[in-house]
Amino acid sequence: MKSRIALLLVAVFAAAGLAVIPTVPASAAAPTYQIARQIVLPAAGAGVAVDPARGLLYVAGRGSGAVWVYDEATLTLQHTIAVPNQPYNLAVGPTGLVYVSQYTGNNLAGTVSVIDPATNAVVATLPTGNSPVGVTVSNDGSRLYVANLASSFLSVFDLGTPAAPVALANLPLPGGSETVTESADGSTLFVPNDGGSVFVVATGTGSVTSTWTGFASAHQVALSTDGTQAFVSQQLGGPMPVFSVASNTQTGTLPLTTTYYQATDAALGAGFVTQPFTNGGTLAIIDQSTGAVLQSLPGVTSAYYPAADPMTHSVFVTSITSSLLTQVVPAPPTVTTDPVSQTIPDGSTATFSAAASGAAPITVQWQSSTNGGATWTDVAGATATSYTTPVALLADSGTRFRAVFTDAVGATATTAAASLTVVPAPVTVVTDPVSQTVGEGAAATFTAAASGTGPITVQWQSSTDGGSTWSDIAGATDTSYTTPDTASGDDGTQFRAVFTGPGTGNTATSEAATLTVTAVVPTPTPTPTPGPTSAPTTAPAPGTGLADTGSTTPLLLFVIAGLAAMAGAVVLVGSRRRLRR
Repeated sequence: MKSRIALLLVAVFAAAGLAVIPTVPASAAAPTYQIARQIVLPAAGAGVAVDPARGLLYVAGRGSGAVWVYDEATLTLQHTIAVPNQPYNLAVGPTGLVYVSQYTGNNLAGTVSVIDPATNAVVATLPTGNSPVGVTVSNDGSRLYVANLASSFLSVFDLGTPAAPVALANLPLPGGSETVTESADGSTLFVPNDGGSVFVVATGTGSVTSTWTGFASAHQVALSTDGTQAFVSQQLGGPMPVFSVASNTQTGTLPLTTTYYQATDAALGAGFVTQPFTNGGTLAIIDQSTGAVLQSLPGVTSAYYPAADPMTHSVFVTSITSSLLTQVVPAPPTVTTDPVSQTIPDGSTATFSAAASGAAPITVQWQSSTNGGATWTDVAGATATSYTTPVALLADSGTRFRAVFTDAVGATATTAAASLTVVPAPVTVVTDPVSQTVGEGAAATFTAAASGTGPITVQWQSSTDGGSTWSDIAGATDTSYTTPDTASGDDGTQFRAVFTGPGTGNTATSEAATLTVTAVVPTPTPTPTPGPTSAPTTAPAPGTGLADTGSTTPLLLFVIAGLAAMAGAVVLVGSRRRLRR
């Protein structure tokens, strides 16, 4: 049923040319709020204000004639300050002085009192218009504006002397007013009228420059972060109107009904809107930049006036129907991703990642532990959502890592711990042996190499059956292996190196290299070439007159001469035979 109504509203406003700013879930950049605690005030309360510098919370007890002062951190009552005539709303000035409107009664002249935080006493009370309600200190601390519900003017005071405000000329309005909101530059005031209008007032001239209409009992204006949009809460009627400050025209709505008062935490960019009668009391949280509704927090009983502390980011809300005070705080960051344990080889790095959501900005700090998580130490410079370790050694194995996230409020969330396991770098062959061919009787040398975490040992093996089986070679434990002198039977033998590093099963085997042994052919011995045959030396015949001189020359000449004589005789015989024919 609610979804149908929402769709109908969207259609109606779209037809009117107005944008409906949607409700969106809170994102990682926007805080999610939760109720921290509720306390019971001495009586029903109305306005509430925070003094961040002193950590004090002031609550106006409209029906009790008192202002209650609480310690913000503990919400314990510190002081009860008596004030006259129904204290209704409060504002804390830059010096810590508290300005309290006294409603007095319907259509009755009221006052504003000044409380000194040093003495917790009223130091001044000044007259205002009838039934004063809203109290606003200007951004520069120089002016105090009081909205009079039953008078057609704003009461204005000079705060040159903060403890003794001086009344200035009233700013006339077409009707009574509820609250006052000042623009960031102080040039403009936005003043809702309980009858259904918002007056836009130029502070320089005091004149009403524009009147926004169409509201059902407008209560308060809150400006967007950049000051260009105005969100108007209204007690009765439909969704909250959104106006353009520049054009003074309505541009859209927020899907929130029966809205009362607003507060802003500029540091977080969050706006808070009370809805007393929605689900028994709801505090709506909006993105103050866009107006998108981030969250509707139920359980804030009859939510009435809110006040936000820009330092602690707590929001305090009074109740319109009871004496309860509710404290609302950003939920602590939530871890959305835990780091995962890593196993890496020696000499490499590991990266751990984590994530969290919460009130932005969220910071992160990685921590490490070397004693199983008993103690943790911040890792210097590790402030991103991912952390990469330096090059790890075996000695780093077992170190644990975790991330601690801190949100804008100071709340933290810690991830689960992840472990780093460092194992030896696996042995890897980088050089395989090369096959060798040698002659029979010669030796062959094979070489191999491997990388990995040391110490690395090596064992050479051989195979004589084509690699089907392998046998360790005794003493062959170096990166090079030289065979004994080979024989023809060694031909075809294969060799390989097996490298072993630290750890179980950390081995690597090289490729096999083959030994080829060739037969050596003997070189034939050369046969000497025979020389000329010498004739035997004979003694000269007696009477030849040849003396034995020890030389072969005379003998050779003698033989030649004899042969020549014989040749001559043969020629002569032949010639005689021819002559006889």
